[in-house]
Amino acid sequence: MVTIAPSQCLAQGQGLCSPPAFFKETRHPEASGTANRSGHLYAERMNLELRHYRLFATVAECQSFSAAGRQLGMTQPSVSRGVAAIERRLSARLVVRTTRRFTLTRAGQVLATEARQVLDAATAAESRTIRAAQQRSLVVGVKADSAAEFLSAVLDTCAGAPLYLDLEVDFHETHELAAAVRQGRCDVCLVAWPVAETGLDSAELWTEPRVAVLHVDHPLASAGDLKIEDFLAEPVARWPHLPDDLDRFYQGRERVMPGIACSPGPAVTGLAEALRLVELGRTITFLPRSIAHRFGRPKLTVRDVAGLSSSRMFLSWRDRPLAPELENFIEVCRRLAPTAPRG
Repeated sequence: MVTIAPSQCLAQGQGLCSPPAFFKETRHPEASGTANRSGHLYAERMNLELRHYRLFATVAECQSFSAAGRQLGMTQPSVSRGVAAIERRLSARLVVRTTRRFTLTRAGQVLATEARQVLDAATAAESRTIRAAQQRSLVVGVKADSAAEFLSAVLDTCAGAPLYLDLEVDFHETHELAAAVRQGRCDVCLVAWPVAETGLDSAELWTEPRVAVLHVDHPLASAGDLKIEDFLAEPVARWPHLPDDLDRFYQGRERVMPGIACSPGPAVTGLAEALRLVELGRTITFLPRSIAHRFGRPKLTVRDVAGLSSSRMFLSWRDRPLAPELENFIEVCRRLAPTAPRG
């Protein structure tokens, strides 16, 4: 059985990882410096709680006590005291702060990375436990307009004999898919973007050329061979709500040297919006060839572009022993990827 459902992720601020309404250091009786016979401090004295990790991860992300306080609903002095409490627990300086600069020490950089992993693991533990209690199926994350034909072929294969896998599809934006897997909201994802995050494994399924999508009356629609440099002065659609590297990739400008002038195109928030603006002659966009053909319209034309980077599709899952149903799903994807339609 295949279920298509909206994301049912745990909202930030709920459950184990909820940001603290206040931060108060707890003094343990053994925290006075007593050592065991080997000279080591008792481990209990150094254990941080989730509220500590949440606080420090937010401070590191915001690079500001004040901004972190606003995000967590805390005052700036409370955040400062909270970081100081963490430093005392770990006997390590984590932050160097002046009136002009905020810098993480080497220890602070390590804790910031580890804190994010701890919080993701806690969120994943909640999500997976709730799903187990509800007897929910294997959840596959994907962007709503990506790999539709391939995913249909995979779902049909998994639903039939001899696998009979119970699958659920959960839609996320490209840049959100890896986090959805890390945090246990999805078991696996199909993502058209390299995944290089701690705690995840991935396999590349295919590489596909991208093409330019233009209005049929655009001068470049009937020009000779096109190069990516031909589009530097064109109003290519921008995706400012996305991370900068993904936005530049969508614009075909990730290989453009800094300092080279590019004409800014209109900001868009989704594929339907981008294609509508192309129909109106207001912009140009770049898409994987299969996606461009699937969303073809009478006023649009597609052109190959030399120097335009390709689209790569990956399968990504948590780096841990695989459940049999997840292992079967991965095997089906790998088997079908070379021959199945992509779209």
